[in-house]
Amino acid sequence: MTVAVGAPFRTVRELWPIAWPVILSGLVALFINGNDAFLLVGSSDKVLASAVAASAVQFVAAMVVTGLVGSSQVLISRAIGSGRRDRAARRADAGLWLGMWGGTGAGVLLVFAGPVLLWLLSGPAIDGDFARAYLTVTVAALPFVGLGSALRARLAGLAQARGLLFASIAAAAVDVAVAVVLNHMIGPFGVAIGTVAGSIANALVLAWFAVRRLPAPTGVRAPRATAVFGVSRGDLRDLLALGWPEAILYGASSGAAVVVAWLLSDGPAADLAASRILELTTSSIAWIVLTGIGTAATTLLGRSLGGGDLPAFRRILRHTLIVTLSVAAGIVVLGLLLYIPILGLFAPSSVREASVPVVWLAFAQVPLMALHVPVTAAVRAMKDTRTPMIASLIAEYAVFLPLGWVLTRVIVLGLTGVFIAHVVFWVVSVLIVGIRLIGRIRTPHTLV
Repeated sequence: MTVAVGAPFRTVRELWPIAWPVILSGLVALFINGNDAFLLVGSSDKVLASAVAASAVQFVAAMVVTGLVGSSQVLISRAIGSGRRDRAARRADAGLWLGMWGGTGAGVLLVFAGPVLLWLLSGPAIDGDFARAYLTVTVAALPFVGLGSALRARLAGLAQARGLLFASIAAAAVDVAVAVVLNHMIGPFGVAIGTVAGSIANALVLAWFAVRRLPAPTGVRAPRATAVFGVSRGDLRDLLALGWPEAILYGASSGAAVVVAWLLSDGPAADLAASRILELTTSSIAWIVLTGIGTAATTLLGRSLGGGDLPAFRRILRHTLIVTLSVAAGIVVLGLLLYIPILGLFAPSSVREASVPVVWLAFAQVPLMALHVPVTAAVRAMKDTRTPMIASLIAEYAVFLPLGWVLTRVIVLGLTGVFIAHVVFWVVSVLIVGIRLIGRIRTPHTLV
């Protein structure tokens, strides 16, 4: 009995050193991503709504790049589990190459495709010219997003996550300082420049940790600057095999913000502004906390599979589920009690009034996220990135988009319709990934 009771705490002790820096760095990164909304919340609803639309398009591109290189964490952790530190270093170098050139390519593509996307999104709530100009500034951040994402995956895969926190703090400090000063001097475009400056700072601090601080304790050599000019084709091929489904997954998931902007663009600007504030301050915070635990679990699960330890894999998965569901319960209880009073301290009355009827739906997503995170971490550790991708595509575009259109445009539920569709999205996604995971666990030879 003592072992049974103590086992979950053993797993928590293994998860915690990796998870807490990831969680805190994610919360700081969320602040950076939402900096546009918070600094512009005092502007007109239309200016804020337009910046939200532009940021949504840029965020999709950033997340595609992040997904493309983020799976190097799985390859690195599995290589460490099998004792191949030389392979771990090569996998990490492949991530740097892909992050640099994937981010650069995404930026060039968005320069041309971004204005078209914003034209398609534009409605009475959005100033199309302002949104396009705002986007043109922020695309410059994408190469640094790619490099930063590759370095984050490296540190997480090596279970050395503290650098992520320091990098996020530095990025936040630079982003906010530049945005506040330039917003005062030149207006909203100063906020966009702050976004670029923060991305540069994030990549520089992560690089310092990877090069100067971590090679000795991890036993894995430092990244090579020449990696951005050429890496092993085999390592790059292996990374792309895992990365392209995650790029689609991340793009499809972050595409929800674009879909929401389109669904609400014909309604009051306050609804679109409220959707952004609600997303940043409810589900996004919960998601970052839970995915921080999931990132740690992915590293531990990958190591267990790399070493062929299936009992450890099952133990870590089971206990991670207990942890995420417990965290979700706390978030829901506190959120329902405190959210509206806190919102009233900084948001305009129009945003607060639009938010009140849907707060409970925003928090209803959290327990579903708590189920989704561990099962997704488990299939990723198995080097299965296609199942989460398929789940996201089905849930987002076969369920969320048509259901959201019916609820917002046909039944005219507005913001309420969007959040009902969000809840259904999570139900569908959890079912698809969960069924796949159960099937593979029942056939142990497929786990490794």
